Amino acid sequence: MAKKKVTKKKAKKKKVTKKKAARSVGRPSQFTEEMREKIYEALNSVPFISFAAEKAGIRRETIHAWINQGVKDFDAGLDTEFIAFSNRLRYIIAGAEDSLFGVVKNEARTNWGAAKYILSCMKPKLYGAKTAVKVEDETTTDGAFDGDNIHAALAGLVAKHEGENGET
Repeated sequence: MAKKKVTKKKAKKKKVTKKKAARSVGRPSQFTEEMREKIYEALNSVPFISFAAEKAGIRRETIHAWINQGVKDFDAGLDTEFIAFSNRLRYIIAGAEDSLFGVVKNEARTNWGAAKYILSCMKPKLYGAKTAVKVEDETTTDGAFDGDNIHAALAGLVAKHEGENGET
């Protein structure tokens, strides 16, 4: 009996042409120059990502994903439009924050409340009101929460908050 010679065929590498590389699978990306300009324009008028997303007709999470992609590309040493986008957004928002600091510094007697409110919206952890809430376990004998106790506790917190802020 004659032995059959077994040979391995080399896998052929597919050549990717420019024409094939330009085609993409799935829906077209929303990351277009027109979309980016809409976002920049909205941020220049009101420096909030959620406002810019609404004006551009996309989700806030989409803009954050593009910003995060810019950070990843930068860390990888790439030069992409996501990096430029991320940097421009940071520049616009930083400029708005600088302007608001100027209002606080120069017009504290007449407009400090409005400037503080805007800053607290932009960076609540840094500029927002610090509120501590203490929750105690109010249970009934059967282990369920007592609705009257929770309602009274919430009413007390609201009253305390309104008293601290001078609201009626």
